[in-house]
Amino acid sequence: MRGVSYALPGPTQTVPLEASAVADAGTLFWFDGRALIGSQPAAAGSFGWRPTEAGLHLVRVVDDRGRSAERDVDVQFTR
Repeated sequence: MRGVSYALPGPTQTVPLEASAVADAGTLFWFDGRALIGSQPAAAGSFGWRPTEAGLHLVRVVDDRGRSAERDVDVQFTR
């Protein structure tokens, strides 16, 4: 979703990331900026991301065919 902010109690909480992929996608690769934060099978559902820093993050997902999408995600820690 666009324009979403997450207020988390601390860096141990996760933000659920989801992407719709076409049927021929096998794996999704998740990035925070240029840093890989994880991968999972395309059909696995949401990916639990634990941001380590507050602020604006460019979260990107790329499938194993090279298709991608990205969103700015604002994360704030409430403690």
